[in-house]
Amino acid sequence: MYALELSGENVALAKAELEHCLRALGFHYEIVGSHGRLFLLDFQGDAVLLMGRLGLARSLYEVLHTGPERTILDDVKGISLPEGLSGSFAIGTKGLGTKFEEDMSSKIKDALGQEFLRPGLKVDLDDPEHYIEAVLANDTVMVGRLLTQVDRSEQDERKVQNRPFFSPISIHPKFCRALINLTGVGTGDGLLDPMCGTGGILIEGALMGMRCVGNDIKEDMVKGSKENLQYYGLDAELHIGDFTDLESKGLDVDCIVTDPPYGRASTTSGEDIEKLYGRFFRFCGSMLDKGQKLGLVLPGEEWFSLGGREFVLEEHYSIRIHRSLTRHLCLFTRL
Repeated sequence: MYALELSGENVALAKAELEHCLRALGFHYEIVGSHGRLFLLDFQGDAVLLMGRLGLARSLYEVLHTGPERTILDDVKGISLPEGLSGSFAIGTKGLGTKFEEDMSSKIKDALGQEFLRPGLKVDLDDPEHYIEAVLANDTVMVGRLLTQVDRSEQDERKVQNRPFFSPISIHPKFCRALINLTGVGTGDGLLDPMCGTGGILIEGALMGMRCVGNDIKEDMVKGSKENLQYYGLDAELHIGDFTDLESKGLDVDCIVTDPPYGRASTTSGEDIEKLYGRFFRFCGSMLDKGQKLGLVLPGEEWFSLGGREFVLEEHYSIRIHRSLTRHLCLFTRL
């Protein structure tokens, strides 16, 4: 069994991303339980591949024990270790939204250390081959062997301010990934961002193995997207023009994912925002087949109904960008 620590910005969104991604990868899975943002699950598939796609996950463990905090010191006595485990190890503790009592962390480390000091195993605090961690989530302690982690520093390096071509209007790469994963798009499938801006969604989609197509009405944005993609060693098919121009290009599209402008005249080329969104939904209806997905960032709930008779809103999640700005990650399905 595995334990997966999810990001804390929006646990419901992180869980939805996880399940959509598992299905997209074709993994058979079962979520056994959850404790806050720590999820216990069984799945059959490549754990590194899964974690390489997720935006809102942190750490994946092989579970060695789960139980109540109050009995943890007794429970770890005689803990079963993975078969054939050998080499060096280190032991740590952490809390998710809570903390161990002042001396409990040291007691747990000592108790686990006694259990792991077996033939073929030795302590190495600097560069261990195995990292064992006791994680406190709510009132439950999970003891697990760390398998892999999402490199959040790499995600931060792809934030909009760190790209060669900069524009302040872009969501964090982790939310781009989450939105892409909500659509259930598979590796090698066609992803279209018809209002791509500086290319944030295209960058994440290309890194995740999709065939990416981008478009923007502004030439400087398309040139900037190309520059940003090349900076990360990536490529995408790029077009300049109104998104409706794409209808005649015979594109092979499996999903549409975009973060459209939010209403300032400088980002909508002077077009009324409601008119723009209406045209956009009709365009998406012409590009997608029944059952295909549209992942969309919207500025408020008042825009949810614009999908009309062509789309149904399946899921939506609020994310706080900063103190005065909230965005809604929405998953629509083509009817």
